[in-house]
Amino acid sequence: MLLKTKGMTQSFLITVFALSQFNQIAHATLTPDRKDRGQSKAFYEIPNSGGRTEACIIPRFLPGVKYPKKSLETMQELCSLNLYEQATAPGSHLALACQKTNSTNPGLNIFEVPPEMHGTDCDDSDKLDKAGKYKLSTSCSYTPGILGYFHVSQALGKVANVPESVMRTLDVKHHLAIIADAMPEIKKNPTMVLTVGSLTPHLENPAGSKKRDALFTDSLKESYGAFILNPSREAVYSEMFVRPNAADLAKSGGVQNIGRAYAFSRAQPHFQLVKNKTPIAELVDDVMSNYDILINMRDIADMIVIDTIMSQEDRFGNVAFQPFKAVMLKKDGEEKIELINPKKLAEKLAEFKSEGWTDIGSDDVKQMILKDNDCSVSRENVLGKAGLVKELAHIDPKTYQHLLRFNASLKNPDTQAVFLVDMYFTSTDFSNMQKNANLVTQTLYAKCKDGSLKLDLDIETYMMTGKVEQQSCEMEQP
Repeated sequence: MLLKTKGMTQSFLITVFALSQFNQIAHATLTPDRKDRGQSKAFYEIPNSGGRTEACIIPRFLPGVKYPKKSLETMQELCSLNLYEQATAPGSHLALACQKTNSTNPGLNIFEVPPEMHGTDCDDSDKLDKAGKYKLSTSCSYTPGILGYFHVSQALGKVANVPESVMRTLDVKHHLAIIADAMPEIKKNPTMVLTVGSLTPHLENPAGSKKRDALFTDSLKESYGAFILNPSREAVYSEMFVRPNAADLAKSGGVQNIGRAYAFSRAQPHFQLVKNKTPIAELVDDVMSNYDILINMRDIADMIVIDTIMSQEDRFGNVAFQPFKAVMLKKDGEEKIELINPKKLAEKLAEFKSEGWTDIGSDDVKQMILKDNDCSVSRENVLGKAGLVKELAHIDPKTYQHLLRFNASLKNPDTQAVFLVDMYFTSTDFSNMQKNANLVTQTLYAKCKDGSLKLDLDIETYMMTGKVEQQSCEMEQP
C-alpha cells in the first residue's frame, strides 16, 4: 500500500502529416523539464551532484478518456517517493531502490521506507512494502510501451487491470552503485548475469551508448524509465500459458513466442469458448454458477485486443491474476454479484446483510492483471502474427465501442501529442500502433457485420436481464 498524499487512405495521410510536427523528439535524449511534457512533475535533488535532480513525470491523460480519480492519486503517490535521505521536498516520502535479482528484467524494485525504518538497506528489503518497479529500455523492455499500456487500457474501457505508471529518471552513478551492491546475488542467476551485463556498459558510458536516446536524459547523467505500480495480492495466472507442441513451433517457423500464441489458440480451454460462434446465452446458460468462466472469457478477449494494438511480444507466461470471491446476493427479487477481496469477506458480507441483502452463494474468481507489458510497441506483434483477433467470436460490447472511439481518436493531434511527448513514442512507434488499432478495428467491425463476432460479453447486463440484446456494430456516442 502506498503512502497517501494529497476513408482509410485519406485518414492515414492526414495522420502522417499531423505527426510531422513531432519529428524533433523522435530520436533524442529525454528533456525532463520540457514545459509541454506531463500534467505534473516532481524533482528531487541528487546529493553531491552540483544541483542536478531526478524527475518524476505524470503523463497527461488521453483527451476524451475518463480515468478513475484514484489513478491520478496513485500516480501522485508514486511521484512522492524520493530515493535520498537528504531530499526534503514537501509531501515526499523516502524510498529505497534495489536491484532485481530474479526473473529476467534487470530493472529495480522500489520500496517505501517508513520513518521508523530510515537507514534500512536492500538486505532488509523484505521488511518493506514494495511500491513498484523501475524498468527502462533494455533487454526486450521499452519505456514507451510500459507507459502507453495503462493509457490504452483506459481508452479501451479500463480493460485488463493494467497498473498505473509514471516516467522516472535515476542518477546513473546511483544506479551503478545499486548494481554493484547486488552483484553477489546477481551471479546466482545466469539470466540476470546476462541482462544486467548487457545494461551495465550503457550506464558506464552513456555518451558512447548506441541506446543513449532510449536510455538517458539530455545531461547523460541520468537514465530514464517507467516506474510501475506493484499490484497487491497478485499471482501467476498459469492457466493462461499453454506449452507449444512440435506442430505449434513448426507453424510459427520455430519462433517460440509465436508458437506459444498458437498453443494458446489450440488448447486454452476458455479461449475455445471465446472462439465458439454459439450465442453466449446458449454457451453459458447460467450466469450465477458460471460467473468465473464469463470473467475469464471477457478478460481473454480484452487481452487479445490490447496486446495486438500494442505489439506485445512476450505475453504468454506473463499474465497475472488477483483472487476474488464472487458473492451472489439477492434482495426483493433483485440479484447481483459482488467481487470481494477474500480477506475482507466477513466484513463485506456483514455490510450487505445490514442493507437487506441475502448471500445465496459464492465462487472463487480470478481477475486478470496485465502488469508485465515491457516487451511492446517496438517489438514483434506476436498476437497479430498468430491472428488471434480474427478468431474472436465474443467480446464485451463496451470494449468494442471503446475500441472504435480509440481508433478514431488517434487522428487527433492532441491525442498524438500525449503519446509522442508524454509517453515518448517515436513517430514510427505511433504509426505502428495506429496501424495495429486500425487493423483490429476493421477486423472486428467486419466480423460484427457478418455475424461471426457477437457483442455479448456484457456480463452485468446478462446477469440482470437473463438475456443479451443485439448490439450495434456502428460507433455510438459515449
